[in-house]
Formats: sequence, C-alpha cells, structure tokens
Amino acid sequence: MSKEIEKEWLSKADHRIKNAQKILENRKRNKIKSLENRLIALQQRVPFELKQS
Repeated sequence: MSKEIEKEWLSKADHRIKNAQKILENRKRNKIKSLENRLIALQQRVPFELKQS
C-alpha cells in the first residue's frame, strides 16, 4: 500500500517538475523574443533619428 502511494507521489512530483521546466523554457523564449523585438525597433529608429539631427 505505502509503495503504491509513494509511486503515485513520485509520479506527481515528476509531472510538476516537467511542467515547471516547460514554463521556465517558455518564459526564457518569450524574454528572448521581446528583447529581439526591442532591438529591431531600436535599430529601425536609429537611422530615422540620425536623419532628423
């Protein structure tokens, strides 16, 4: 009985760990995307600002 409960807890814990890893990977991917977009926006703005001055 206790072995079954232990197995169940371990599989739940394993599932939570895998879920957390996915969430962290998604956050990292989203952060990289937003930084790339910010870089692109800044690169597009620079030539425009240089022409004005």
